[in-house]
Amino acid sequence: MHTPVLLLSVVLSTATFGQGQNQTTPAPQPRFEDALSKTVVRITATVEGVARPLNATGFLVAIPDKRLPVKDGAFTYLVTNRHVAEAIFLGADGHPTRHRILTMNATVNLKESVNGSRARSIPLPPAGTQWVFPEDNAIDLAIISIPLDPTYDVVELTPENFLTPDLWQKDRVGPGDKVLTIGYFLHYSGAHQFQPIIREGSLAMVPDDKMSVPIGGSAKVYLADIHIIPGNSGSPLFLAPSFTMGGYLTDSKGSTPYWVFDVVSAYLWEDNELTLHAAADFEGTLHANSGIAMIVPISQLKDLLYSQQLQLARDHSITNLPKAQ
Repeated sequence: MHTPVLLLSVVLSTATFGQGQNQTTPAPQPRFEDALSKTVVRITATVEGVARPLNATGFLVAIPDKRLPVKDGAFTYLVTNRHVAEAIFLGADGHPTRHRILTMNATVNLKESVNGSRARSIPLPPAGTQWVFPEDNAIDLAIISIPLDPTYDVVELTPENFLTPDLWQKDRVGPGDKVLTIGYFLHYSGAHQFQPIIREGSLAMVPDDKMSVPIGGSAKVYLADIHIIPGNSGSPLFLAPSFTMGGYLTDSKGSTPYWVFDVVSAYLWEDNELTLHAAADFEGTLHANSGIAMIVPISQLKDLLYSQQLQLARDHSITNLPKAQ
């Protein structure tokens, strides 16, 4: 099968976690939560047959590449859920169904306000690009290459910040550890800028096998004891097993206190018989939210970012860079 070539956006100069941090800079450093808030964007879509706009969250990830002709050059991506990118929610037959998206935009903040507003809307997908999904349709992830202007007040995560299972034993990670998520708040997104909401909880369970997921099929997921509401889909989930809120960007040893742990996918709701169901829709369901969230392991995102399709796309972009005069 022919693999489509994607037009990738090359970030030539941008702020990223794990890239180019000056470890000798004296205090005070920025609060880590303030920096994390700059990694997320609001995603808004209009969908055929749906009256209200659908809202979700995405976050930015940079893949450093030394082949790029500038220092700390990287390819940049926007990450969210597959059910966001394809507007998958329950259809009239009660089954997960893709819906036709009419328009979709990402909202980022500017470093300097324009006419009293710092918010800037970016069309999705950007011209010449397309969403990329895991081969397994049950994995609720989607990424897209996205151009970032130097005027945007954003911060990108890098794979150095990913807490993959191979690091769990070293850092003694397990259920009960504190987690934090940052995402779009349905009831107030900010009057003059995008203002995400920060919520805290804990890792609740690491199931030893696949679970049924609301987009259909079954997949490896984790569960977190954190209250997720519509609009939080696609939010990054961070793990901080030995740090407290308000930590600095780096600790005394130069390491980051929060790791990217998972991607928020769905929340579990209770029916009148106290049976749990998973919901990954945008608008919510008239049932009691159990406070348990279903989250996609960050290792699945890493696999997608380093998949053959995206590796080939980055190679193609490098090959077609303008030749130095």
